Amino acid sequence: MDLQTNKSNLEAIFNGINKRISVPKYQRSYSWTLDQIDELWNDIFRSYENNVEYFLGPIVFIHKNNPKSESESGKWDIIDGQQRLATLTILIKSINALFNKYQKTPGDPIFAQIFKTADNENCAMRGFSSTRRTLYPSEGIEEFYFKPSDRDINDFNKYIYHSEEFYTDFKINTGDRRFLKAKKRFCECIYNNFLRDPDGIKKLFEFELFIITKLLFIEIVVADDQDAYLLFEGLNSKGLDLRLTDLVKNYILSKAGSSFEKIYQSWESMVENIAKTRFNEVDFISFYWTAHTGPISTRELYKAIKQTHDNETKVAKFSTDLKNTSDYFSTYANIANKYPALTLKSELDKALAEMNTLGYRLPYPLIILAKSKGKDTLLPIFARKLNNFLFRFITIGGYRVGEAEQIFTQVRKALVENDSDENILALINHADVSDINFRSRFRDNQFDSNSIAKYVLSKIEDHKSGKGKIIVPENVNLEHVAPINHSKWSITGSDEEIENAIYSIGNMTILEEELNKSIKNDVFAKKVPCYAPKKEAEEKGSGISITNEIYQAHVSGGVVLDWTIESIKLRAEKFATYAVDIWKI
Repeated sequence: MDLQTNKSNLEAIFNGINKRISVPKYQRSYSWTLDQIDELWNDIFRSYENNVEYFLGPIVFIHKNNPKSESESGKWDIIDGQQRLATLTILIKSINALFNKYQKTPGDPIFAQIFKTADNENCAMRGFSSTRRTLYPSEGIEEFYFKPSDRDINDFNKYIYHSEEFYTDFKINTGDRRFLKAKKRFCECIYNNFLRDPDGIKKLFEFELFIITKLLFIEIVVADDQDAYLLFEGLNSKGLDLRLTDLVKNYILSKAGSSFEKIYQSWESMVENIAKTRFNEVDFISFYWTAHTGPISTRELYKAIKQTHDNETKVAKFSTDLKNTSDYFSTYANIANKYPALTLKSELDKALAEMNTLGYRLPYPLIILAKSKGKDTLLPIFARKLNNFLFRFITIGGYRVGEAEQIFTQVRKALVENDSDENILALINHADVSDINFRSRFRDNQFDSNSIAKYVLSKIEDHKSGKGKIIVPENVNLEHVAPINHSKWSITGSDEEIENAIYSIGNMTILEEELNKSIKNDVFAKKVPCYAPKKEAEEKGSGISITNEIYQAHVSGGVVLDWTIESIKLRAEKFATYAVDIWKI
């Protein structure tokens, strides 16, 4: 492998009149979030304040050793580090815009706290020149060192390259593009950290010099694509933070040949689809591979893809299949689809929405496989049984994921062998999820996850009301009747009995937010009026029937009966009976 490494900084990376750093078209678009930008700013600013160098990791370029032309000599393709260089380019351009604004309109209100001194004026002029030298190869060459991918170039030109604006309205709007969001956030950071200081322009100049000289990288230069792939594999085997999807994408495109554009578009469509789900591309490719080839670890996935897709025809089919599968997977695992999925009509969508709510991953390879087998009629029943089985087996039963995987491996085998639907469904079972075992485990379970408890109680309310009124878990609060902090209460029982009772489903209900906040940790006699049906309550009352039942069972003739451990056990037993019907398998 022909490889060169250097310790470098931005002053060295952005240097050379012919040098142009380009993002190849197969690289992903600019994707940094505001959280990542905030983290970068905080790290850089902290290092600046402490006057210590800050290491930003490796940056990998492809640059030919023996270029055949001047343009080839200046061509540097960045294959790892484009997100960081793009973000730093935006930061430097934001500083440049501020220096430019100060030189032109020093009386602008944003400079009200800046002293009009010779130092500040001189530093604004020097800072403007310094930032331009960092961004541009030479005066008269109106082209940045850094050039984003073709997909990003229009937004980059609009909001960064052609824009001299220093934003003073820092609000991030829904339709703002990522480059614009990044520049607005950097403008806000600059304003908050420098423009409230009388010597802020001088200090910003010092900060800009720190950025170009004290942010350090390991610059790795390879001669061609093949060396780049070998480097990626080597880094990946050492556990460094390179995304598996980048490795797979780069490998597939290296084999694309004349189908490059088609394969590239298929890949981008897949990425766009998966962005709508609660999973990432690695998850999805793993699901796909497990469905069609068998279970595989993430560590082995890249190697397996390379071994089985070694020419243009094979990678073209693979990328097309991924894209087509992602078309429906983006609906099945859509991040917005959660119980009770009021806008979803089909039974399949409703079952999948519950999987999303409960955070299950295991069913998706089986669902992909069943879909590919054309089992559209089976899918609604199949998905519902998979969901309910996992609820009984893992969420309530406490079994490990690996034990469920063993069962699902047998289900996959039956699907591959085109077994009957009846036999496939029969395999989704285990002796310990029988109705009797499930009922007792549900009754005795400790519901220490608020989201699971709200889901369970909302399902019970839906079941009891005959689907007349469906509760959206996000719209109600979880109410512990005997509160977690029960210092005001007098509960008869040992510490262990009380602890178990507090987290029993029998001690929980769902309540409208305002009512829940109003009663907090009050004693039962003060809480119970909020549990009354609205028509019976003078001021307070709930529209949730399982909550109303607490009032109806514990208020008689104006007398409030105690809420006891026995009350909790009886209610848990009743809910466990409902649960058997709700989560049928």
